[in-house]
Amino acid sequence: MKRSAAAALAGQLRITHRRPELEQQALAYLASWAQQFTPTITIASPASLLLEIGGCLSYFHGYDALVEMVRDGIAGQGYLARLGCAPTPLAAQWLAEVGRDAPVFDRDALTDAIGPLPVALLPLAAGKLQDLQLLGLSRISQVVALPRKGLARRFGTALPIVLEQALGTMPDPREHFVPPPTFSMRIELGWPVESNDALLFVARRLSIALSGYLLGLGLGVQQVTYRLEHANRAVTDLVVGYGTPTRQVNDLVAVAREKLTHFELPAPVEAISLEADRLHGLDGTPLDLFGDAAGEANAEVLRARLMARLGDDAVRQVHVVSDHRPECAWALGRSGKATTVGNNPRPALLMLVPTPLTVRNNRPWYVEPLTCRGLPERIETGWWDGRRVVRDYWTAVGESGRRYWVYQDRGSGDWFLHGLFD
Repeated sequence: MKRSAAAALAGQLRITHRRPELEQQALAYLASWAQQFTPTITIASPASLLLEIGGCLSYFHGYDALVEMVRDGIAGQGYLARLGCAPTPLAAQWLAEVGRDAPVFDRDALTDAIGPLPVALLPLAAGKLQDLQLLGLSRISQVVALPRKGLARRFGTALPIVLEQALGTMPDPREHFVPPPTFSMRIELGWPVESNDALLFVARRLSIALSGYLLGLGLGVQQVTYRLEHANRAVTDLVVGYGTPTRQVNDLVAVAREKLTHFELPAPVEAISLEADRLHGLDGTPLDLFGDAAGEANAEVLRARLMARLGDDAVRQVHVVSDHRPECAWALGRSGKATTVGNNPRPALLMLVPTPLTVRNNRPWYVEPLTCRGLPERIETGWWDGRRVVRDYWTAVGESGRRYWVYQDRGSGDWFLHGLFD
């Protein structure tokens, strides 16, 4: 009917424009997210997802626990859904469309389960459905009771096949959903936005969708790109890095917040896209548990947040350099992991400049007399750059029990303190 007539009948009517392409896009995102439950997923017209769960019920501790996870996950992404469960795809889809969420596990109970459903659920043209109703057939059970040959002559061969597929007496092959290899999602804003806080709200919505996509595929992302579209068709790219592959919504949003807080918009934004084209395997990293791996991930996210807030050049990490001279074996850089060189112990505190030691009674002295323990580690290197060293390193112990890292220069015979152990 016309908009004016509809508004006259329902004064509080809210009219919105349908975007079928966005509806299909949303179904594709949800299908990617649902990959965490089962790899066998089908997008069914007009707005249904079919998940084959027979092989994963034990893994998720039963149907009730699985349904609760699915409901919570869909609601967390801002969608509403009706669920249905049956031994055949068509029966499950019909039960979901009418809102009957009581599961049907026994194929013999299918006839009683779908019998009371309206014939409007049958995938027939509007004229065929009207013919059924003119014959007084309003329930699927009434159509199931009719001879199949008569149905085929009057309504075509497709109707008997649909009935047999719904009852499980004929196979119902479906084309399985294949998730896209990369993530890309675009949201058009209702009006030009100039506030970073408003952009952060949209960025959170995009991050939730990205997290669901990654969770379904068991992957993570280390860097994403926000594309800000302006009124003059110009596009501003905002690159956000996380330091380590992640798919946690809190990490994705936290770093984006730091980036947007210090970002100056060149012009009002009319649409935002989030693109993640480089996905990474997480290699079994326990993202949700306490432990060393989780601690490393949190440290990397903290570093990414600091870089987003202070700038890429303001945060440095220690790099290990391939050099046997301790004072030359490290450098500052944007990224890196601290490691040990060889199997010999190294002190936690290294002197910036080795401290000369006095010798008393043939023993090196630093506040207290030192006794060298074990065997020395000889380092002889650096002849190629004019900084040649020939040293014997010892672990020395004082009378107080404190441990020192000392060496004797083989050329001069002098002793030096180079580090202190904890």
